[in-house]
Order: sequence, then structure tokens, then C-alpha cells
Amino acid sequence: MNEPTSPPRQKRGCLMLMLGAVIFVAIVYTILIYLIRANQTPEQQANERQTVTRCFDRLETADNDAQRASIRTSCEEMAEQYQDKYKEAP
Repeated sequence: MNEPTSPPRQKRGCLMLMLGAVIFVAIVYTILIYLIRANQTPEQQANERQTVTRCFDRLETADNDAQRASIRTSCEEMAEQYQDKYKEAP
């Protein structure tokens, strides 16, 4: 007769399935990041640089201090991301 599988064996099978799923998701995520970064063109870099520049231009025309602080935070974050991505200042 067929004996039911023991609980430790079931746990091990479930654990292996979960581990396989995590590895699969990590591989898909890595491939997506690679594809996104590999398709960068000079036009995209110029557009991103212009976006950062316009953000700082908008900072100069802000109406009040609260708005100015919010815009400054956003612009600094955009500039930091640009520098991380392209290894140069915008």
C-alpha cells in the first residue's frame, strides 16, 4: 500500500518550491534591470539632463518656502539619480 508522505518530506518539498520561485523572480528581475539599463541612448540621457535642469529652473519660480523646499528635495533626488546612472553631474 502507498504510505502517505511524511511531514518532513512535505516541508522539504514546499521549501524547495518556494526557493525555486524566489530564484525565478530574482532572475526575471535581474533581466529586466539589465534590459532597461542596456537600452539607454544619448537622447534619453539628454532628456533626463534637461528634466533635471528644468526642475531647478522651476525652483527659482516657486511661490513660497514650503513649495520651494518640496521642489528642492525632488530636484536634488533627480540629480542624484542622474549622477548614479550616468556617472556625471547633470
